[in-house]
Amino acid sequence: MAATSPICIGTLCRSTVLSVRDGADAADPGGEDETGASADTPAQRLAARLIVDGSGFARSASRGVTRGYSLVAMRTLSSLERDGGLRVGELARREGIAQPSMTGVVNGLERAGLVTRTADPRDARAAIVTVTEAGLAELWAFRHRTAANVTPLIEALPSADRAALTRAAELLEQLSAQLRDT
Repeated sequence: MAATSPICIGTLCRSTVLSVRDGADAADPGGEDETGASADTPAQRLAARLIVDGSGFARSASRGVTRGYSLVAMRTLSSLERDGGLRVGELARREGIAQPSMTGVVNGLERAGLVTRTADPRDARAAIVTVTEAGLAELWAFRHRTAANVTPLIEALPSADRAALTRAAELLEQLSAQLRDT
């Protein structure tokens, strides 16, 4: 069984033929990339699939459950929950968006009472953004609604597949922590 799936990292995209051979997934990158370099390594192909498929999964699972808040806003609340107060510039860097765009996100969250800003004790010209109790409640409700979209699909899987997803979630959490620390 084979399917063509685009694999993109940044501006580098290529169609990759995914096939099942001997019960295991294998990828055939189809030769060289646009720079003429040889095919990606298996680890690079897996990294690309995790990024593309993980992002697509998150978007699909959260479709229709954000109650007027963008996914960037929900990820911002999540960063603040996990890491405590952060400057707008750091939030923008983490999301890969321009600081003025993040300022707009934070302004909206602040108007809704989901975050507050306080003067940075190390630099009075800057502000630290923190999540409020209302922000945490909205984030937890978002996660609950999103999980409700996915739960029936997971429940329908065989127990071996659920166990594999449990292990994959653990590994993704570890990889995310390592990426945050770099």
